[in-house]
Formats: sequence, C-alpha cells, structure tokens
Amino acid sequence: MAGLAAGHELGDEMARLTGVENIKHKGGAIGAFTHGLLSRSSVYHQALILALCPFTHPLYQQ
Repeated sequence: MAGLAAGHELGDEMARLTGVENIKHKGGAIGAFTHGLLSRSSVYHQALILALCPFTHPLYQQ
C-alpha cells in the first residue's frame, strides 16, 4: 500500500488492489478486508456505542 504513503486516497488504492471499481461505494476497505461481513456504517455504529459507554453506564459514574 505504498500508494497511501505517496498521498493517494484509500478508496483509489483499494480499487487498484482489489480490482473492484469504485470500491468506496461498495463496502470500501472495511468490506474488502472482512469479505463483506462488516460495513463501514456497522463499524462506526459500534465505535460510537463503545465511545459513549463512559457517559452512560453506571459503573463509570462511581
């Protein structure tokens, strides 16, 4: 993934590596790395829930 170090966009590099044209609209890097098991939105959803735990769970309020 030397293209990233050269300043190329992740979507363009993933399209080049996988051969999937316009991959950023078809699951992106997350979809490619997980064989479609995870989507970008599902990962962001889980990350948001985990990030909010300290503000919502009683154990963090002690």
